[in-house]
Amino acid sequence: PMTDLYTREQLFETDELGNNLLHRVIINAGDALLNMINDLTKEAEYIITEQDFYRVYESITENLTKEEQKDYLNSKNMHGDTALLIACENTLSVIVDFLLKNIFINPNIANETEKTPLMAVCATQPPAALTIKRKEIIGDLLAREDIDVNLQDENDATALSLAFTD
Repeated sequence: PMTDLYTREQLFETDELGNNLLHRVIINAGDALLNMINDLTKEAEYIITEQDFYRVYESITENLTKEEQKDYLNSKNMHGDTALLIACENTLSVIVDFLLKNIFINPNIANETEKTPLMAVCATQPPAALTIKRKEIIGDLLAREDIDVNLQDENDATALSLAFTD
């Protein structure tokens, strides 16, 4: 394990939007990824945010019980977004892949508009440089045996219908 893990208190500290540390790190990684696409000299910034994700993840597995890990990994911010949904919206394929390997992650948890992670990535129109990553995320989500492709958001849209909406 890494020597500079986050404490339980740091993991559970939330910002004004109800984002815990995992949520904030994923949001930062999304911002860094967009910065990197627009300016390739910013690649190091993105790599640092991705490394911070792994540090947070290891802190979760080292400091929390299995039940706490399940609750934490699926926790929602004030908009009802989970870490997985945030990663999907930001087209963070490496982080999505990593989260989906965890048995505690529930890929069907919807936010306050009833949008699931699959719907989020299907509705996202990322920069052209991320189109392949978007397809990888959709494939990774669809590969999960527990994924429910028939869920509908507050407008009765499914992931499939969102994927073909401009």
